Formats: sequence, C-alpha cells, structure tokens
Amino acid sequence: LSPLTLPMPPLDTAARRAPCPAGSVVSGTNRFCTAADRATDKTRVAAALLGVWCDTSCAPCAAGSYGGGGIGALKCDPCPNNAVAPTPGLTSCSSCPAGTAPNAARTKCERCPDGSHRTSAAEPSGVCALCALGTFKPAGSDPAAPCVPCPAEAYAPKTGAVSCEACPAGMKRVVNLTDPSTLPGGSKADCKCLMVGKFLDSRSYTCEECPDGAVCDEVGSTLHTLTPEPGWYRFHANTTKLYRCPDERACHGSGSGSGGSVAVTQAAAAAGQPTHGDALCAGHSTGPLCMECDAGHFRRFVDFAGIDGGEACGSCGGSVLPHIVAAGALLVSALFLFMTFVPSLWVRVHINGWWRVALVQTWLTLQTVSRFAAVQGVRYRA
Repeated sequence: LSPLTLPMPPLDTAARRAPCPAGSVVSGTNRFCTAADRATDKTRVAAALLGVWCDTSCAPCAAGSYGGGGIGALKCDPCPNNAVAPTPGLTSCSSCPAGTAPNAARTKCERCPDGSHRTSAAEPSGVCALCALGTFKPAGSDPAAPCVPCPAEAYAPKTGAVSCEACPAGMKRVVNLTDPSTLPGGSKADCKCLMVGKFLDSRSYTCEECPDGAVCDEVGSTLHTLTPEPGWYRFHANTTKLYRCPDERACHGSGSGSGGSVAVTQAAAAAGQPTHGDALCAGHSTGPLCMECDAGHFRRFVDFAGIDGGEACGSCGGSVLPHIVAAGALLVSALFLFMTFVPSLWVRVHINGWWRVALVQTWLTLQTVSRFAAVQGVRYRA
C-alpha cells in the first residue's frame, strides 16, 4: 500500500494560526511539520498528518499590552490611552479610575499631581488636566474633583496652580461696585481698584489718589483711562499730570461732568481710540491745551452767547462775529480820521480832549492786534 498523503496548507505568514492561547503571541520558528520531521521524530507523525505546527512556542503579551486577537495571534496590542495592563499575558486592559492616569508604559495608574484633575474614568485622553488660568487645586485635595476659581481678591497667572496670588491691597477682581461678577483672574491686570476716588497706576500697580482735574467716580479707573473733567487737558495717557485749559470752552474733558464716564473712556481705549490730547477738545478746537483752531475757523476771545454756539473756535465762513469786529474797527477808524481832519467838530459837539485820546488808543490797539502774529512769531493754523 502506498503511504497516505494529506494536503498541506500553504506556508503563508499572513494565514498562520499557531496554537497559542489568548493573551500570548506566537514565537519561535512557526513552521508546519514536514516529512523530514516524521522521519526524525516519530512522535510528530500524527501532528504532521494533521497539519499542525512544529518548533512553535508562545510568549505572553508584555505588561502594558494585551492579546485580544484570540488563539494564534501574531502580535499584542498596546493598551489605549486611558487604560493599563499591570501584568503580562492579559487579554484586555483596565481603565484608570477618576483622579488617576496611566503612566507612560501603560502598566499602572498613577495619582494626578497637585494642581491637576481627571474627573472621569471614561475620559479618553488618559491625561490629568492642569488647572486653567484663574483656577487652582490645593495640594493633597481630591484629584477627581475639578479645579475651583480663585476668590475675588486673588488671581492665578499660571496653569496647574495649587494656590492663588493675592491682589494688591485695596484691589479686587470685580467689574464694578454694582456688579457681583468677577473678571477671569488669570492675570494681575484683572485686579481693579475698589475705592471710588482712586485709580490703578500700572507703573507701580498700586491704587493712587485721583489727580486734580480728573474724575475717578467709578471702580475700574486706571492710569490709561483717567477721565479729565471739563476744562482740563491731558497730554499723554501715561501721565498723571493734568492742566487747566486757558479757555475752558475749548476743553470738554471726558469725565462724568461732560456726560462721559470711566466705562466710556475704557471702551475708547480698548478700541484703540485716544483718550487724551485732541480727543479732549471741544468743537473745532485742537492742539496743545485745545488752544488752536481747525482750518477755516478762528479763536473767539470774547464769548458772545448764541454766536457759533458759544464755541471757542468760530467758523470764518458762517460766523457773524468777524463781521462785527471788522465793522467796529472800520467805524472807529473812520471816526478817528474824521475827527483828526475836522478839528472844529470837537468844539461843535463839545467833546472833551480825553475822548480823542481814547480813540487814538483804540486805533493803536487795533494796529497791535493786526501785527501780533508777526511781532510775537506766532504761527496760526492755515
């Protein structure tokens, strides 16, 4: 009788299914038994006839991984980010409980460090989250509990804080006196002066008394948002020195007396708009101390109520004041010339000599005013 020959499966690596239990991986030569194996090892004849493997061994999956592919798995899979396999040869990984996270090797769960938390075992990243800016977790507190916001008198400028830093004396993270809500608390800049009549000097980060000419009647005043009173001028946003305007009509200020407020000034500063200089000038006034006028306007040194709206700078085109001044000057000039060349008129109207002196003085004054720019070297705006 001829020997019985059974078909052998192809030696395809991808199709190999060696007899290794779950939780382990195939190792060794991993080959099918052959006729040579039957000749040298009679005990393998049956195995060869059945097509099983010769020279095959199995190794357990290492800690941090698991054998989830069943019998004949060729590789172990690493544990997911939020789970661990503490011992070799496991068929699945275990999720880390809240307050803990897997170590880098995925072999054990470790307690979240101070200043962080992990509130759920189902959280997929498996990472303890650091406390955000403005929040903290005291050392030794429950690592599964969330971080808590800093109190209104403190702030946390870094992530993972275990405590908050106190605001400077007299400061608090409030929006204003009537609003109980607090600012985020991630920066010292969130601390505001609480006392009306004071402002926050960002150069020293202290609460200072409101300077003369400024309004500090609301919580939140800062060096950059000081609001000048009407009739006061500020040259720069970084100075606490304010100046009284020579012509108060030209300086409307930005304080509550002119309808403005700290909130209005802060909004202007946040929008990149100036809160000093020309921003404090009324109408068509401009320049230092608002003592210049826009083009097409002139300085009214006499306040005629109702003329040009009472503004310091009147329109050259539409104002009646220049015409009144010009007409008066012409009238005085004509009267002076007439009285000069007709001396007998003085006698006829019985006018004393001091009236003539007054007319001469008026004429000289008008001449001086007309030559003021040239004599004093003043450059008027075009």
